Amino acid sequence: VRLGSVAITPAAGVGDESSLVDREALARKARSRLLQAGIFAGEALESSSAGAAVARVRITLLMELVQADGKAAVRAEVRLNVSAYPQGVAPSHFGEDVQANAEMLYNPEAQPDKKGVLQQLAERAVDDLLAAYVARQKLWSADRQALHAALTTPGEMRLEAIRVAAARRLFDEVPTLVALLSDDEEAIRDAALGALVELRAPRAVPALTKAKSMKDRREVRKIIDALATLG
Repeated sequence: VRLGSVAITPAAGVGDESSLVDREALARKARSRLLQAGIFAGEALESSSAGAAVARVRITLLMELVQADGKAAVRAEVRLNVSAYPQGVAPSHFGEDVQANAEMLYNPEAQPDKKGVLQQLAERAVDDLLAAYVARQKLWSADRQALHAALTTPGEMRLEAIRVAAARRLFDEVPTLVALLSDDEEAIRDAALGALVELRAPRAVPALTKAKSMKDRREVRKIIDALATLG
Protein backbone atom coordinates (compact mmCIF):
# COMPACT_ATOMS: atom_id res chain seq x y z
CA VAL A 1 0.00 0.00 0.00
CA ARG A 2 1.40 3.40 -1.01
CA LEU A 3 0.60 6.68 0.65
CA GLY A 4 -1.53 9.00 -1.46
CA SER A 5 -2.90 12.42 -0.59
CA VAL A 6 -2.83 13.81 2.95
CA ALA A 7 -5.38 16.61 3.43
CA ILE A 8 -6.21 18.77 6.44
CA THR A 9 -9.69 20.30 6.32
CA PRO A 10 -11.60 22.55 8.75
CA ALA A 11 -14.83 21.22 10.19
CA ALA A 12 -16.41 24.66 9.75
CA GLY A 13 -18.57 24.34 12.83
CA VAL A 14 -19.94 27.18 14.94
CA GLY A 15 -17.04 29.09 16.50
CA ASP A 16 -14.49 27.01 14.62
CA GLU A 17 -11.02 28.60 14.60
CA SER A 18 -9.25 25.90 12.58
CA SER A 19 -9.01 28.22 9.56
CA LEU A 20 -6.23 30.00 11.48
CA VAL A 21 -4.12 26.84 11.53
CA ASP A 22 -1.41 26.47 8.88
CA ARG A 23 -2.99 23.38 7.37
CA GLU A 24 -0.39 22.95 4.63
CA ALA A 25 2.42 22.79 7.18
CA LEU A 26 0.37 20.38 9.28
CA ALA A 27 -0.28 18.15 6.27
CA ARG A 28 3.43 18.08 5.41
CA LYS A 29 4.30 17.00 8.94
CA ALA A 30 1.59 14.33 8.93
CA ARG A 31 2.79 12.99 5.58
CA SER A 32 6.41 12.91 6.74
CA ARG A 33 5.46 11.07 9.93
CA LEU A 34 3.51 8.40 8.04
CA LEU A 35 6.26 7.84 5.47
CA GLN A 36 8.96 7.60 8.12
CA ALA A 37 6.92 5.06 10.11
CA GLY A 38 7.58 2.40 7.48
CA ILE A 39 4.01 1.12 7.28
CA PHE A 40 3.63 2.19 3.63
CA ALA A 41 5.62 1.03 0.62
CA GLY A 42 6.33 4.65 -0.33
CA GLU A 43 4.54 7.53 -1.97
CA ALA A 44 1.88 7.01 -4.60
CA LEU A 45 3.64 8.61 -7.54
CA GLU A 46 2.29 8.40 -11.08
CA SER A 47 5.25 6.26 -12.11
CA SER A 48 4.77 3.76 -9.28
CA SER A 49 1.06 3.71 -8.41
CA ALA A 50 -0.32 1.85 -11.42
CA GLY A 51 -2.08 -1.22 -10.11
CA ALA A 52 -0.96 -0.51 -6.55
CA ALA A 53 -3.17 0.07 -3.55
CA VAL A 54 -3.22 3.66 -2.34
CA ALA A 55 -4.17 5.05 1.07
CA ARG A 56 -5.66 8.54 1.19
CA VAL A 57 -5.61 10.43 4.47
CA ARG A 58 -8.05 13.13 5.52
CA ILE A 59 -7.77 14.91 8.86
CA THR A 60 -10.64 17.16 9.93
CA LEU A 61 -10.08 19.86 12.55
CA LEU A 62 -12.58 21.64 14.77
CA MET A 63 -10.89 24.11 17.10
CA GLU A 64 -12.11 26.74 19.51
CA LEU A 65 -10.74 29.25 22.01
CA VAL A 66 -12.51 29.51 25.35
CA GLN A 67 -12.04 32.15 28.03
CA ALA A 68 -13.73 32.27 31.42
CA ASP A 69 -12.84 33.61 34.87
CA GLY A 70 -9.55 34.98 33.63
CA LYS A 71 -8.47 31.59 32.27
CA ALA A 72 -8.13 30.57 28.65
CA ALA A 73 -8.00 27.26 26.84
CA VAL A 74 -7.84 26.02 23.30
CA ARG A 75 -9.78 22.90 22.41
CA ALA A 76 -9.49 20.61 19.43
CA GLU A 77 -11.65 17.89 17.97
CA VAL A 78 -9.70 15.89 15.41
CA ARG A 79 -10.97 13.16 13.10
CA LEU A 80 -8.62 10.86 11.19
CA ASN A 81 -9.97 9.05 8.16
CA VAL A 82 -7.79 6.70 6.10
CA SER A 83 -9.34 5.14 3.00
CA ALA A 84 -7.45 2.51 1.02
CA TYR A 85 -8.20 1.97 -2.68
CA PRO A 86 -9.08 -0.05 -4.61
CA GLN A 87 -11.17 -2.10 -2.24
CA GLY A 88 -10.21 -5.74 -2.23
CA VAL A 89 -6.62 -4.94 -3.18
CA ALA A 90 -5.60 -2.98 -0.10
CA PRO A 91 -5.78 -4.87 3.22
CA SER A 92 -8.82 -3.69 5.15
CA HIS A 93 -6.83 -2.94 8.29
CA PHE A 94 -5.30 0.12 6.61
CA GLY A 95 -8.72 1.78 6.74
CA GLU A 96 -9.37 3.98 9.73
CA ASP A 97 -12.02 6.39 11.00
CA VAL A 98 -11.32 7.62 14.53
CA GLN A 99 -11.84 10.80 16.49
CA ALA A 100 -10.16 12.35 19.52
CA ASN A 101 -10.41 15.49 21.63
CA ALA A 102 -7.58 17.56 23.09
CA GLU A 103 -7.33 20.63 25.27
CA MET A 104 -4.55 22.96 26.33
CA LEU A 105 -4.60 25.80 28.85
CA TYR A 106 -2.69 28.96 28.02
CA ASN A 107 -2.10 32.47 29.30
CA PRO A 108 -3.31 35.11 26.78
CA GLU A 109 -0.92 37.67 28.23
CA ALA A 110 2.14 35.43 28.03
CA GLN A 111 1.03 33.86 24.73
CA PRO A 112 -0.74 36.60 22.75
CA ASP A 113 -0.16 34.77 19.45
CA LYS A 114 -3.52 33.06 19.02
CA LYS A 115 -2.45 31.34 15.79
CA GLY A 116 0.61 29.90 17.48
CA VAL A 117 -1.42 28.41 20.30
CA LEU A 118 -3.91 26.86 17.86
CA GLN A 119 -1.08 25.47 15.73
CA GLN A 120 0.62 23.95 18.75
CA LEU A 121 -2.45 22.05 19.90
CA ALA A 122 -3.40 20.98 16.38
CA GLU A 123 0.05 19.50 15.79
CA ARG A 124 -0.01 17.69 19.13
CA ALA A 125 -3.51 16.26 18.60
CA VAL A 126 -2.80 15.12 15.05
CA ASP A 127 0.54 13.61 16.08
CA ASP A 128 -1.14 11.60 18.86
CA LEU A 129 -3.77 10.20 16.47
CA LEU A 130 -1.17 9.29 13.86
CA ALA A 131 1.07 7.65 16.47
CA ALA A 132 -1.80 5.40 17.57
CA TYR A 133 -2.65 4.57 13.95
CA VAL A 134 0.97 3.67 13.18
CA ALA A 135 1.18 1.48 16.29
CA ARG A 136 -1.95 -0.42 15.25
CA GLN A 137 -0.64 -0.96 11.73
CA LYS A 138 2.69 -2.25 12.99
CA LEU A 139 0.90 -4.97 14.95
CA TRP A 140 -0.01 -6.63 11.65
CA SER A 141 3.64 -7.39 10.97
CA ALA A 142 4.76 -7.76 14.59
CA ASP A 143 6.47 -10.93 15.80
CA ARG A 144 4.66 -13.40 18.07
CA GLN A 145 6.22 -12.02 21.24
CA ALA A 146 5.17 -8.43 20.55
CA LEU A 147 1.68 -9.50 19.58
CA HIS A 148 1.26 -11.61 22.71
CA ALA A 149 2.39 -8.65 24.79
CA ALA A 150 -0.27 -6.48 23.15
CA LEU A 151 -2.93 -9.13 23.84
CA THR A 152 -2.07 -9.37 27.51
CA THR A 153 -1.56 -5.66 28.21
CA PRO A 154 -4.62 -3.49 28.89
CA GLY A 155 -4.82 -0.54 26.53
CA GLU A 156 -5.97 0.56 23.12
CA MET A 157 -3.63 -1.84 21.28
CA ARG A 158 -5.35 -4.91 22.72
CA LEU A 159 -8.41 -4.63 20.48
CA GLU A 160 -6.29 -4.49 17.34
CA ALA A 161 -4.10 -7.35 18.58
CA ILE A 162 -7.20 -9.55 18.90
CA ARG A 163 -8.10 -8.86 15.28
CA VAL A 164 -4.53 -9.61 14.19
CA ALA A 165 -4.48 -12.92 16.09
CA ALA A 166 -7.64 -14.04 14.30
CA ALA A 167 -6.54 -12.86 10.85
CA ARG A 168 -3.11 -14.49 11.18
CA ARG A 169 -4.68 -17.74 12.47
CA LEU A 170 -2.58 -17.74 15.64
CA PHE A 171 -4.02 -20.81 17.36
CA ASP A 172 -1.38 -20.58 20.10
CA GLU A 173 -3.21 -17.50 21.35
CA VAL A 174 -6.53 -19.32 21.88
CA PRO A 175 -5.97 -19.62 25.68
CA THR A 176 -5.28 -15.88 25.83
CA LEU A 177 -8.44 -15.14 23.85
CA VAL A 178 -10.46 -17.45 26.10
CA ALA A 179 -9.19 -15.54 29.14
CA LEU A 180 -10.33 -12.28 27.54
CA LEU A 181 -13.92 -13.55 27.51
CA SER A 182 -14.02 -12.43 31.15
CA ASP A 183 -12.57 -8.98 30.53
CA ASP A 184 -14.36 -6.03 32.10
CA GLU A 185 -14.71 -4.23 28.76
CA GLU A 186 -17.56 -5.38 26.54
CA ALA A 187 -15.67 -4.39 23.38
CA ILE A 188 -12.79 -6.69 24.36
CA ARG A 189 -15.14 -9.56 25.22
CA ASP A 190 -16.94 -9.18 21.89
CA ALA A 191 -13.68 -9.03 19.92
CA ALA A 192 -12.28 -12.11 21.69
CA LEU A 193 -15.53 -13.98 21.05
CA GLY A 194 -15.43 -13.05 17.37
CA ALA A 195 -11.79 -14.12 17.10
CA LEU A 196 -12.48 -17.53 18.68
CA VAL A 197 -15.37 -18.11 16.30
CA GLU A 198 -13.20 -17.08 13.34
CA LEU A 199 -10.49 -19.50 14.51
CA ARG A 200 -13.14 -22.23 15.00
CA ALA A 201 -11.62 -22.98 18.40
CA PRO A 202 -13.63 -25.73 20.19
CA ARG A 203 -11.51 -25.18 23.31
CA ALA A 204 -13.54 -22.01 23.84
CA VAL A 205 -16.83 -23.86 24.38
CA PRO A 206 -16.41 -24.71 28.12
CA ALA A 207 -15.28 -21.15 28.84
CA LEU A 208 -18.23 -19.71 26.94
CA THR A 209 -20.75 -21.71 28.94
CA LYS A 210 -19.20 -20.40 32.17
CA ALA A 211 -18.61 -16.82 31.03
CA LYS A 212 -19.90 -14.20 33.45
CA SER A 213 -21.69 -12.51 30.54
CA MET A 214 -24.00 -15.56 30.42
CA LYS A 215 -25.75 -13.87 33.33
CA ASP A 216 -26.47 -10.84 31.15
CA ARG A 217 -29.57 -11.35 29.01
CA ARG A 218 -28.29 -8.73 26.57
CA GLU A 219 -25.15 -10.73 25.85
CA VAL A 220 -26.56 -14.24 25.89
CA ARG A 221 -27.52 -14.08 22.20
CA LYS A 222 -23.91 -13.46 21.19
CA ILE A 223 -22.74 -16.47 23.17
CA ILE A 224 -25.51 -18.75 21.89
CA ASP A 225 -24.64 -17.80 18.30
CA ALA A 226 -20.97 -18.49 18.98
CA LEU A 227 -21.72 -21.88 20.53
CA ALA A 228 -23.91 -22.79 17.56
CA THR A 229 -21.04 -22.00 15.21
CA LEU A 230 -18.38 -23.80 17.25
CA GLY A 231 -20.57 -26.82 17.89
